[in-house]
Amino acid sequence: MKISVITTIDDASLPLFLLINNKNVFIDFILLNENIKTIISKIKKNNPDYIYIRDPFNSTLDVNSSIKKLEYIMDNFNWQYIDNISGIDDFLFEDKFIQYKKYSKFMPKTMLLSQYNNNYKNYIVKKRISSKAKWIFFDINEIDWNKDDYIIQERIKAEKEYRIYVLKNYIIPVWLIKTTKTSTTKVLVKDKTDIPFELNKFIKDIIKWNKFDLIWLDIIYSGNKYYLLEINRSPQFKKFFKLTSINLAEELINSYLN
Repeated sequence: MKISVITTIDDASLPLFLLINNKNVFIDFILLNENIKTIISKIKKNNPDYIYIRDPFNSTLDVNSSIKKLEYIMDNFNWQYIDNISGIDDFLFEDKFIQYKKYSKFMPKTMLLSQYNNNYKNYIVKKRISSKAKWIFFDINEIDWNKDDYIIQERIKAEKEYRIYVLKNYIIPVWLIKTTKTSTTKVLVKDKTDIPFELNKFIKDIIKWNKFDLIWLDIIYSGNKYYLLEINRSPQFKKFFKLTSINLAEELINSYLN
């Protein structure tokens, strides 16, 4: 089986695809940072059985530039895609406001920053499409850009914060313990633990509507309740591999062999 992985130079999980030891799998890598003619030429040369397009926004690339390249690829060629990708809207699932409209009953109250009118006592501001916990603010006065590009979310004090991976709607029974991002600290993944029953049930309710092969969910626990913060369609898993020795790149690719 031949697979073309299209990703960016900032994809920290890329080396884990190189660790896949299966003589029945051939993987080549194409950078979305390249011009579209080069990308198409490489895909045609590789003639893959599947294309796996990783997070196209995990880069210094302009969002609109990434979208235009993806639209061209999908509109002009009839390739098979890992993640059940069927159109550009699947990539825009990374938009946190789109996620809120779909999963609002699981999430803290959220609205576009442009609609905010002192609705929340405590809040956090996030860029709608971003990665690696970038473009997060705790003071709306710091935002000088287009406010429609940001959401503002009710900030709930987390007693616990976790990252959970789901592979083809199978909840991987180990989750990563995170620290909460603040105005002075970064998000850190500290440890691993087993998933308690109530959280497992909460996740199952969320993924009833999931179509993607591999996702992560960021969830917090506060006041005897779980809250979904966001879902990532093409997650990073380098730290997960370090803590668990489970290579999610290999697990994902092998799921297409079985």
